[in-house]
Amino acid sequence: MRNQYGFFALVALALAMPSVIRADPPAAAPPGSANVGDVRVQNLKAYTYAFVSTQTSLNKLQDAIAELMPRIDAAMDSGALRPIGGVVFTYHGATQDPTKPFTLDIGVMVKDGNAKPDGIQLIKVGPLYCATVIYTGPAAQLGQAYGKLYGEIGRHGWQASDVSREVYLYWEGAESVNNVIQVQADLSPTN
Repeated sequence: MRNQYGFFALVALALAMPSVIRADPPAAAPPGSANVGDVRVQNLKAYTYAFVSTQTSLNKLQDAIAELMPRIDAAMDSGALRPIGGVVFTYHGATQDPTKPFTLDIGVMVKDGNAKPDGIQLIKVGPLYCATVIYTGPAAQLGQAYGKLYGEIGRHGWQASDVSREVYLYWEGAESVNNVIQVQADLSPTN
């Protein structure tokens, strides 16, 4: 944590400098715009994951989210879950076929030792070896991130498993251009 505070102190110092020294900030993104970052291969640390799960398909995804998300929200609101990271959607076996069933887990990264609340599963995830991309924008355009991610996986000949994740780093609402989501695709360690 000490390094993070040092970083914030440097940012505060930079913001306090006269505007003549700083470059003008970039213009705000136009409504409805999205941005997809570069694809990276990362080794991510293990974490404890508290989640609820269901079988669904892409064409029924919104109904599944509407069913599961309130259960996670209630557990966090009651203090039963001690989150240390954003909400994570984990897709097991999802494909581009909108009618094909797959397993959806919705949960949060929690502190190690978090007690298991009723109706919530707790598991240790990882460590992970995956291809990732950062997406910024409205939920309706998130497919752009998947297209770029899996396009790069195919271009490089990497072997992806059937597990992908969306880690919601910042969320304002489905239409917001300010949402920040990391999309992950698990890779075989032989890549």
